Amino acid sequence: MQKITDHIYTETAFEGCNSSFVVTKEGAVVVDTPMVPADAQEWKRQIELHAPVKYVIINEAHIDHYCGNCYMGGTVMGTEDTYNALKNAKVEEFINTLSMLAPDSPKPDSSFCFRPPEITVESEATLHLGDHIIKILSVPGHTPKQLAVYVPEERTLFTSDNINLEMPIFISALPGEWVNSLNRLSELDVDYVIPGHGEVSDKSVLETMKNKIQLWVEVVGGAIKEGLDLEETRQRISEAKEFADIPKEEPMAGFVNMNIESLYKMLSK
Repeated sequence: MQKITDHIYTETAFEGCNSSFVVTKEGAVVVDTPMVPADAQEWKRQIELHAPVKYVIINEAHIDHYCGNCYMGGTVMGTEDTYNALKNAKVEEFINTLSMLAPDSPKPDSSFCFRPPEITVESEATLHLGDHIIKILSVPGHTPKQLAVYVPEERTLFTSDNINLEMPIFISALPGEWVNSLNRLSELDVDYVIPGHGEVSDKSVLETMKNKIQLWVEVVGGAIKEGLDLEETRQRISEAKEFADIPKEEPMAGFVNMNIESLYKMLSK
Protein backbone atom coordinates (compact mmCIF):
# COMPACT_ATOMS: atom_id res chain seq x y z
CA MET A 1 0.00 0.00 0.00
CA GLN A 2 1.28 3.47 -0.93
CA LYS A 3 0.53 6.68 0.93
CA ILE A 4 0.08 9.23 -1.85
CA THR A 5 -0.93 12.25 0.26
CA ASP A 6 -1.84 12.76 3.92
CA HIS A 7 -5.33 11.41 3.15
CA ILE A 8 -4.98 9.14 0.10
CA TYR A 9 -3.74 5.57 -0.10
CA THR A 10 -3.57 3.21 -3.05
CA GLU A 11 -2.53 -0.32 -3.93
CA THR A 12 -1.13 -0.96 -7.41
CA ALA A 13 -0.10 -4.60 -6.88
CA PHE A 14 -3.52 -6.25 -6.90
CA GLU A 15 -4.37 -8.88 -9.53
CA GLY A 16 -6.94 -6.74 -11.30
CA CYS A 17 -7.36 -3.00 -11.06
CA ASN A 18 -5.77 -0.55 -8.64
CA SER A 19 -7.88 0.29 -5.62
CA SER A 20 -7.57 3.45 -3.54
CA PHE A 21 -9.22 5.26 -0.67
CA VAL A 22 -9.56 8.83 0.55
CA VAL A 23 -9.75 9.42 4.30
CA THR A 24 -12.16 12.21 5.24
CA LYS A 25 -13.56 13.41 8.58
CA GLU A 26 -16.80 11.61 7.74
CA GLY A 27 -15.30 8.30 6.68
CA ALA A 28 -13.34 6.72 3.85
CA VAL A 29 -14.23 6.88 0.16
CA VAL A 30 -13.04 3.83 -1.77
CA VAL A 31 -12.36 4.17 -5.51
CA ASP A 32 -12.72 0.82 -7.30
CA THR A 33 -12.29 -2.45 -5.41
CA PRO A 34 -9.92 -5.42 -5.56
CA MET A 35 -11.06 -8.21 -7.87
CA VAL A 36 -9.79 -11.14 -5.80
CA PRO A 37 -12.10 -11.74 -2.80
CA ALA A 38 -9.27 -12.38 -0.33
CA ASP A 39 -7.59 -9.14 -1.42
CA ALA A 40 -10.87 -7.23 -1.03
CA GLN A 41 -11.41 -8.55 2.49
CA GLU A 42 -7.88 -7.62 3.55
CA TRP A 43 -8.18 -4.22 1.84
CA LYS A 44 -11.32 -3.50 3.88
CA ARG A 45 -9.38 -4.28 7.06
CA GLN A 46 -6.58 -1.92 6.01
CA ILE A 47 -9.03 0.87 5.19
CA GLU A 48 -10.74 0.57 8.56
CA LEU A 49 -7.45 1.17 10.33
CA HIS A 50 -7.90 4.74 9.05
CA ALA A 51 -11.68 5.25 8.88
CA PRO A 52 -14.93 3.36 8.36
CA VAL A 53 -16.02 3.07 4.74
CA LYS A 54 -18.58 5.75 3.87
CA TYR A 55 -18.80 5.41 0.08
CA VAL A 56 -17.50 3.09 -2.63
CA ILE A 57 -17.24 4.62 -6.12
CA ILE A 58 -16.94 2.22 -9.06
CA ASN A 59 -15.58 4.03 -12.09
CA GLU A 60 -16.41 1.46 -14.77
CA ALA A 61 -18.57 -1.56 -15.49
CA HIS A 62 -15.76 -4.12 -15.75
CA ILE A 63 -15.41 -7.19 -13.59
CA ASP A 64 -11.93 -6.39 -12.27
CA HIS A 65 -13.25 -3.14 -10.71
CA TYR A 66 -16.49 -4.07 -8.98
CA CYS A 67 -16.19 -7.56 -7.51
CA GLY A 68 -14.93 -6.37 -4.12
CA ASN A 69 -18.08 -4.30 -3.48
CA CYS A 70 -19.73 -6.89 -1.29
CA TYR A 71 -16.94 -6.73 1.32
CA MET A 72 -16.58 -2.96 1.62
CA GLY A 73 -19.68 -1.76 3.44
CA GLY A 74 -20.67 1.86 2.94
CA THR A 75 -22.82 3.04 0.05
CA VAL A 76 -21.85 1.95 -3.45
CA MET A 77 -22.04 4.47 -6.30
CA GLY A 78 -21.62 3.83 -10.03
CA THR A 79 -23.26 4.27 -13.40
CA GLU A 80 -26.34 2.50 -14.67
CA ASP A 81 -24.00 0.35 -16.78
CA THR A 82 -22.25 -0.82 -13.62
CA TYR A 83 -25.60 -1.47 -11.95
CA ASN A 84 -26.74 -3.60 -14.90
CA ALA A 85 -23.42 -5.44 -15.12
CA LEU A 86 -23.65 -6.46 -11.47
CA LYS A 87 -27.34 -7.38 -11.68
CA ASN A 88 -26.55 -9.71 -14.59
CA ALA A 89 -23.18 -11.03 -13.39
CA LYS A 90 -22.67 -14.78 -13.01
CA VAL A 91 -20.39 -16.36 -10.43
CA GLU A 92 -19.25 -18.93 -13.01
CA GLU A 93 -18.03 -16.16 -15.30
CA PHE A 94 -16.23 -14.52 -12.38
CA ILE A 95 -14.50 -17.80 -11.55
CA ASN A 96 -13.38 -18.08 -15.19
CA THR A 97 -11.99 -14.54 -15.06
CA LEU A 98 -10.09 -15.30 -11.86
CA SER A 99 -8.61 -18.44 -13.42
CA MET A 100 -7.29 -16.31 -16.31
CA LEU A 101 -6.19 -13.12 -14.51
CA ALA A 102 -5.41 -14.42 -11.02
CA PRO A 103 -4.89 -18.19 -11.40
CA ASP A 104 -3.36 -18.65 -7.94
CA SER A 105 -6.30 -17.10 -6.11
CA PRO A 106 -8.91 -19.30 -4.37
CA LYS A 107 -12.44 -19.45 -5.71
CA PRO A 108 -14.94 -17.11 -4.04
CA ASP A 109 -16.58 -18.67 -0.98
CA SER A 110 -20.16 -18.41 0.27
CA SER A 111 -19.56 -14.88 1.60
CA PHE A 112 -19.17 -13.53 -1.94
CA CYS A 113 -22.00 -11.85 -3.82
CA PHE A 114 -22.42 -9.30 -6.60
CA ARG A 115 -23.50 -6.00 -5.02
CA PRO A 116 -24.90 -3.38 -7.42
CA PRO A 117 -24.64 0.34 -6.66
CA GLU A 118 -27.26 1.77 -4.31
CA ILE A 119 -26.80 5.14 -6.02
CA THR A 120 -26.41 5.45 -9.78
CA VAL A 121 -24.67 8.49 -11.28
CA GLU A 122 -26.26 9.60 -14.52
CA SER A 123 -23.74 12.32 -15.38
CA GLU A 124 -21.69 13.87 -12.56
CA ALA A 125 -21.93 14.27 -8.79
CA THR A 126 -20.14 15.89 -5.86
CA LEU A 127 -19.72 14.54 -2.32
CA HIS A 128 -19.05 17.03 0.49
CA LEU A 129 -17.38 15.14 3.33
CA GLY A 130 -15.83 17.23 6.10
CA ASP A 131 -12.96 19.20 4.60
CA HIS A 132 -13.01 17.23 1.34
CA ILE A 133 -14.87 17.60 -1.92
CA ILE A 134 -15.08 14.40 -3.97
CA LYS A 135 -15.96 15.19 -7.58
CA ILE A 136 -17.31 12.33 -9.70
CA LEU A 137 -16.77 13.17 -13.37
CA SER A 138 -18.29 11.68 -16.52
CA VAL A 139 -15.41 10.92 -18.88
CA PRO A 140 -16.48 8.45 -21.60
CA GLY A 141 -13.65 6.63 -23.31
CA HIS A 142 -12.45 3.24 -22.17
CA THR A 143 -16.14 2.52 -21.58
CA PRO A 144 -19.12 4.59 -22.76
CA LYS A 145 -20.13 5.49 -19.18
CA GLN A 146 -16.64 5.86 -17.68
CA LEU A 147 -16.23 7.88 -14.48
CA ALA A 148 -13.24 9.56 -12.87
CA VAL A 149 -12.83 10.86 -9.32
CA TYR A 150 -11.13 14.18 -8.59
CA VAL A 151 -10.18 15.36 -5.09
CA PRO A 152 -9.13 19.03 -5.39
CA GLU A 153 -7.83 19.34 -1.81
CA GLU A 154 -5.42 16.46 -2.41
CA ARG A 155 -4.63 17.47 -6.01
CA THR A 156 -5.33 13.89 -7.00
CA LEU A 157 -7.20 12.30 -9.91
CA PHE A 158 -8.37 8.68 -10.15
CA THR A 159 -8.88 7.74 -13.82
CA SER A 160 -9.45 3.97 -13.71
CA ASP A 161 -8.77 2.45 -17.14
CA ASN A 162 -8.93 5.69 -19.08
CA ILE A 163 -5.25 5.48 -18.13
CA ASN A 164 -3.61 2.09 -18.66
CA LEU A 165 -0.11 2.60 -20.01
CA GLU A 166 0.55 -1.07 -20.66
CA MET A 167 -2.03 -0.83 -23.42
CA PRO A 168 -5.32 1.01 -24.01
CA ILE A 169 -8.18 -1.50 -24.06
CA PHE A 170 -10.70 -0.78 -26.83
CA ILE A 171 -13.16 -3.67 -26.38
CA SER A 172 -16.07 -1.38 -25.39
CA ALA A 173 -14.34 1.95 -26.00
CA LEU A 174 -15.27 5.20 -27.73
CA PRO A 175 -11.87 6.31 -29.07
CA GLY A 176 -12.82 9.85 -30.12
CA GLU A 177 -14.59 10.61 -26.85
CA TRP A 178 -11.71 9.02 -24.97
CA VAL A 179 -9.27 11.58 -26.39
CA ASN A 180 -11.73 14.39 -25.60
CA SER A 181 -12.05 13.17 -22.02
CA LEU A 182 -8.28 13.07 -21.58
CA ASN A 183 -8.08 16.63 -22.87
CA ARG A 184 -10.67 17.68 -20.31
CA LEU A 185 -8.87 15.90 -17.46
CA SER A 186 -5.63 17.60 -18.51
CA GLU A 187 -7.19 20.93 -17.50
CA LEU A 188 -7.51 19.85 -13.85
CA ASP A 189 -5.00 21.11 -11.30
CA VAL A 190 -3.49 17.85 -10.07
CA ASP A 191 -0.14 16.51 -8.90
CA TYR A 192 -1.07 12.82 -8.78
CA VAL A 193 -2.84 10.66 -11.36
CA ILE A 194 -3.82 7.19 -10.16
CA PRO A 195 -4.55 4.93 -13.15
CA GLY A 196 -6.67 1.81 -13.39
CA HIS A 197 -3.54 -0.29 -13.87
CA GLY A 198 0.09 0.65 -13.35
CA GLU A 199 1.97 3.03 -11.14
CA VAL A 200 0.91 6.42 -9.80
CA SER A 201 2.06 9.24 -12.07
CA ASP A 202 1.56 12.94 -12.76
CA LYS A 203 -0.40 14.87 -15.40
CA SER A 204 2.07 13.98 -18.15
CA VAL A 205 0.54 10.51 -18.25
CA LEU A 206 -2.65 11.96 -19.76
CA GLU A 207 -0.79 13.13 -22.88
CA THR A 208 1.09 9.83 -23.08
CA MET A 209 -2.18 7.90 -22.98
CA LYS A 210 -3.75 10.14 -25.61
CA ASN A 211 -0.80 9.46 -27.93
CA LYS A 212 -1.17 5.70 -27.43
CA ILE A 213 -4.87 5.82 -28.31
CA GLN A 214 -4.23 7.90 -31.40
CA LEU A 215 -1.46 5.55 -32.53
CA TRP A 216 -3.76 2.53 -32.37
CA VAL A 217 -6.50 4.39 -34.25
CA GLU A 218 -4.09 5.64 -36.93
CA VAL A 219 -2.51 2.24 -37.59
CA VAL A 220 -5.74 0.23 -37.65
CA GLY A 221 -7.56 2.97 -39.57
CA GLY A 222 -4.69 3.16 -42.05
CA ALA A 223 -4.81 -0.59 -42.60
CA ILE A 224 -8.53 -0.39 -43.33
CA LYS A 225 -7.99 2.42 -45.87
CA GLU A 226 -5.41 0.26 -47.62
CA GLY A 227 -7.93 -2.56 -47.89
CA LEU A 228 -6.23 -4.89 -45.44
CA ASP A 229 -8.46 -7.50 -43.83
CA LEU A 230 -8.51 -8.24 -40.12
CA GLU A 231 -5.77 -10.87 -40.18
CA GLU A 232 -3.52 -8.66 -42.31
CA THR A 233 -4.09 -5.84 -39.82
CA ARG A 234 -3.07 -8.14 -36.96
CA GLN A 235 0.10 -8.98 -38.85
CA ARG A 236 0.90 -5.32 -39.49
CA ILE A 237 0.61 -4.50 -35.79
CA SER A 238 2.71 -7.50 -34.77
CA GLU A 239 5.50 -6.30 -37.08
CA ALA A 240 5.27 -2.53 -36.48
CA LYS A 241 8.12 -1.06 -34.44
CA GLU A 242 5.66 1.33 -32.80
CA PHE A 243 4.05 -1.71 -31.15
CA ALA A 244 7.25 -3.43 -30.06
CA ASP A 245 6.25 -3.07 -26.41
CA ILE A 246 2.73 -4.51 -26.60
CA PRO A 247 2.21 -7.59 -24.41
CA LYS A 248 3.21 -10.87 -26.02
CA GLU A 249 2.29 -13.27 -23.20
CA GLU A 250 -1.14 -14.47 -22.12
CA PRO A 251 -3.52 -13.30 -20.84
CA MET A 252 -2.65 -9.83 -22.23
CA ALA A 253 -1.86 -11.22 -25.68
CA GLY A 254 -5.52 -12.17 -25.89
CA PHE A 255 -6.49 -8.58 -25.15
CA VAL A 256 -4.22 -7.44 -27.99
CA ASN A 257 -6.19 -9.59 -30.42
CA MET A 258 -9.52 -8.38 -29.01
CA ASN A 259 -8.27 -4.79 -29.28
CA ILE A 260 -7.47 -5.16 -32.96
CA GLU A 261 -10.77 -6.86 -33.72
CA SER A 262 -12.81 -4.27 -31.81
CA LEU A 263 -11.05 -1.29 -33.39
CA TYR A 264 -11.23 -2.85 -36.84
CA LYS A 265 -15.01 -3.24 -36.53
CA MET A 266 -15.47 0.24 -35.09
CA LEU A 267 -13.37 2.03 -37.70
CA SER A 268 -14.77 -0.01 -40.59
CA LYS A 269 -18.17 1.55 -39.91
